[in-house]
Amino acid sequence: MHRFLLGLLLMVVAAVPAWSQVPASSTIGAAEDDSGLVAIPSKHSVVITTDRLVQGINNQGLYLFARIDHRAGAEKVKLAMRPTELLIFGAPKQGTLLIHQNQMIGLDLPMKFLVWETGSGEVFIAWNNPYYLAKRYGIPENFEPLAQMGQSLSKLATAAAR
Repeated sequence: MHRFLLGLLLMVVAAVPAWSQVPASSTIGAAEDDSGLVAIPSKHSVVITTDRLVQGINNQGLYLFARIDHRAGAEKVKLAMRPTELLIFGAPKQGTLLIHQNQMIGLDLPMKFLVWETGSGEVFIAWNNPYYLAKRYGIPENFEPLAQMGQSLSKLATAAAR
């Protein structure tokens, strides 16, 4: 189990520097790259941003499965890492409807927010664009839960980042 967690941690450590260069804004305040990731800057620290996301998740009646502090995990194995937290959460009804369309989407569900601090001290929130996931798994773009999920993710992230 420890080797698995260490391997997962090392993958995140390797990925964070690449994400730290995400553009800070666009016309809607979010940046998306070809990977289907959406990221927005936060005006708060990683901990405060994550706390605000948790509050929003709870207020929307969503289910919080886990809050993972990657930095704390790194410290346990005597490695350094900038503040980085992962939230795993979802709406079982929407998720189940998506899984009924293609069970393989279960690899990407429940939804996640990653909150991290860059080397220059900026904080970002990132998540998977539900429409990108739909394309990946052959789910029609007009499938109603996608719009609900996209609006919910954007609303939660924007409120937490302000």
